[in-house]
Amino acid sequence: METLDCENETRNGESSSSGPQKLDPISFWFDNHKVTQPITEAFHQYFNEPWRNWSEVNSATKDQWFNMWKQKFTWEPELDKIVRKDFNKKAGKRLKDLHNYVTRRIKGVKSSWMSEEVHKTMMKRIQEADFIKRSEQAMKNKRGGSLDNVIEPGHFQGSISASEHTRREYILTQFFPKAAKNRGILPKDGDLYLKFHSREQVPGKGKELVGSKAKQIMGAYERKLTEYKEKGIEIDPNAVYLEVVGGRKRGLIPGLDTAGDLLYEKSSSRSDKSSTYTPSILSQLSQRVEQQAQEIESQRLQLEKQRLDMEAQRLQHKQERLRVKWRS
Repeated sequence: METLDCENETRNGESSSSGPQKLDPISFWFDNHKVTQPITEAFHQYFNEPWRNWSEVNSATKDQWFNMWKQKFTWEPELDKIVRKDFNKKAGKRLKDLHNYVTRRIKGVKSSWMSEEVHKTMMKRIQEADFIKRSEQAMKNKRGGSLDNVIEPGHFQGSISASEHTRREYILTQFFPKAAKNRGILPKDGDLYLKFHSREQVPGKGKELVGSKAKQIMGAYERKLTEYKEKGIEIDPNAVYLEVVGGRKRGLIPGLDTAGDLLYEKSSSRSDKSSTYTPSILSQLSQRVEQQAQEIESQRLQLEKQRLDMEAQRLQHKQERLRVKWRS
């Protein structure tokens, strides 16, 4: 997941980007820190209300932030709608993170980019009964319904987003085949979940799943795969994973965060709870590459079998000639 460092991401309103960069949904998108950092920079330059979330922000301000951000990037005209949609989605998350950063992480210390009045109002609002009630409920939800429960550890991919991890792994398979087993093939959901929710707990004993929820999901996933295999049913492992986690939650694939957008067709809204598996274009291409790789491997094994059969026949004929020679 991403981290948010509101003080260090920008200095004096200057961006770390040297010029417009071209956006591309596959290689350079909103899960990249270089794309999302200018969103925070726009907040810093134009933050005149104590906003807590995206729904509180007026349309004019949203447009202002978008216009400031888009000066850093270019994209193909046909991507206009998806760029604005994904900008709103990421900006909403960043705004919420920023509010948490100011009010919680730095314990109310005023940041240099925020006015005294806005900061004072923001800190006053978190003392309101409604906000306290919502915060307590959110903490209970994280703890399974009770503040007495311990929060189990979740993902372990670090500060890089899940989709960026997935993209890097895919790029590795494309351009460094010697360092990757499956060139051009995206990792499966189950493999990603295992990677994101495992860590080495005992030195030298390899990585293990952490938390009862992660173990429950992976256990159910592996049982389902075995069940389909025993019944002779061919099914995409990603479809099995989606079935196990019960479909989308708030538009995202549970356990994969934004990595799901690389593997599945993007959700139309955050309220999407669909359990229908529709692979993304990249995922479909990956499946074709995987099928071709399987066909090539099958042909290789067949040729190898033919070679061994021919070698066995040659040896058999040689032995027969030797027997005939010794008899004569």
